[in-house]
Amino acid sequence: MRQIGPAMRLVLVVASLAGMALVAARLGRRGERPEAIEGMRAIAEGRAGEAAAAASRWLAAEPRAAGGHVLRGRVDVAEDRLPEAADELRSAMAMGGEPGDLALLRALIAAKAGRHAEAIPSLERASSGAHRADRQVAEALARAYLETYDLNRAAIVLDRWARDFPDDPKPHLWRAEVHGRDGSETGVVEADFREALRREASLAPSTTAAAVAGSVAADLAKVDHHRPTGGDHAAAGSHGDHRTDHRGEIHGGHHRERETE
Repeated sequence: MRQIGPAMRLVLVVASLAGMALVAARLGRRGERPEAIEGMRAIAEGRAGEAAAAASRWLAAEPRAAGGHVLRGRVDVAEDRLPEAADELRSAMAMGGEPGDLALLRALIAAKAGRHAEAIPSLERASSGAHRADRQVAEALARAYLETYDLNRAAIVLDRWARDFPDDPKPHLWRAEVHGRDGSETGVVEADFREALRREASLAPSTTAAAVAGSVAADLAKVDHHRPTGGDHAAAGSHGDHRTDHRGEIHGGHHRERETE
């Protein structure tokens, strides 16, 4: 049997080490750390606080983990901190983040800022290619369709959102908005609200379909398209003039979710 010489052994060792380094790098980029798995699951399920804690642990252990900055950026979007989300996007880009992750974060920022034409293609790709249901993506895509009056696609996303997260009242409330716009019978809107009420006890039982439609329409209020533009937000686009009123609601570049009363 032919023996391997020292030079060949050295080549094999170097190749093996290089392969291990490549695998480790890929695993790191794909977020295989426990904090990464926990954090991405939390943000996809709408638990922004838990996702933020996981992102902090991840970045404390790996300060240059692009995925950690993507996760923290998604938390910032969920909590209506778009300038901070744009900063995290820039950090993730500088650290060689996965193109798909970067595109999704950019789209989530754009969607929350009301730039739906920019956001929809990436949100659609993320929604159709996701390995797990992602509530943040579903909400952003449904909002984009509703605010551009694409009611058929909005209804499809809302139906899937309701199936994937059966305890969430919001897709049922937003379906009331769809049915209020498409000429459905009042009873259909009432049925949507009853489904939401089953999941959220704080919704008033006496609330009428008309009140529901008005409340949801306010929640989905049209974005002011006369925002100032500029070149200061190259990574994520302009965020507009963000002003906070005494209730903590954001006006201008984007708006914040309000609880249905």
